[in-house]
Amino acid sequence: MKATARPRADATITLADGRPLAYCEWGNPSGSPVLLAHGGPGSRLLCPDQDATAAAEVLLLTVDRPGYGGSGPRPDPTLLGWADDVQALADRLGLDRFAVVGWSAGGGYALACAARMPGRISAVGLASCEGPYDQVPGALEQGMSPEERRLFERIRHDPVAARGAVAAHVGWYQDPDRICGEWEREGPAVDVPILARPDVRDALTQMWREGARQGVGGLVDDWIALSLPWGFPLAEVKVPVFVWQGELDHLVDPAHAHYFSAVLPNSRLVLYPQDGHLLLLQHWGEILAAVSW
Repeated sequence: MKATARPRADATITLADGRPLAYCEWGNPSGSPVLLAHGGPGSRLLCPDQDATAAAEVLLLTVDRPGYGGSGPRPDPTLLGWADDVQALADRLGLDRFAVVGWSAGGGYALACAARMPGRISAVGLASCEGPYDQVPGALEQGMSPEERRLFERIRHDPVAARGAVAAHVGWYQDPDRICGEWEREGPAVDVPILARPDVRDALTQMWREGARQGVGGLVDDWIALSLPWGFPLAEVKVPVFVWQGELDHLVDPAHAHYFSAVLPNSRLVLYPQDGHLLLLQHWGEILAAVSW
């Protein structure tokens, strides 16, 4: 089991509107394709487990969302807008069907791909993912601080005017090297031994550094896209969706996973009683086996 930030290939395409879209390839070039939507913050520079990826014989694709790493910012950050970027990449790479896995903030983007491309997405995986905060029971009241709730309402009222306030709130991301230390102090205790592994700490730090290369704009866009109405009914996502959740995760409360399980019509919920927010790294082989069948 080894996390890495060193891909087999690192490339960029130019989208129809001129924006660059950066992506990496890992694993078997002729394997079953699986796209990983990174967390927020994050970037394309993460393979959760190099050995499991090789054993599964998949082609793993990781992609920078707009404003992160090497991908240009998008003027209208929405989940479905991201799905359009993924569709353009899939067209360029000649991918007819592929699976999508979202980690943490990446879950909404993974579901948007299934909503936008139901005939091309074979399965969706949601690992420690957050749902719509105004729909998950208790999420606004218990999962957000008073300041975060005010930002949520400001975004709903006027997302353009709210950008400055959101950027100030996430200003900590200008120093990405601090994240591991903060996670050890404030994240789930069960994650601390995982963060202590040199491969994990190095891979996550490189991922976060690359994500912050353009500043905090990518994280601001995530806040806006995930706070606005998602733009598609979850009940209409009919592809198989696997939901994995650590029950000791307080960064994304298990209520989000139970919500997804209740509203997604073709879902399967898997709970890990002794895991936190880093279950993606611990169970990557199981996740790939589920979505790439």
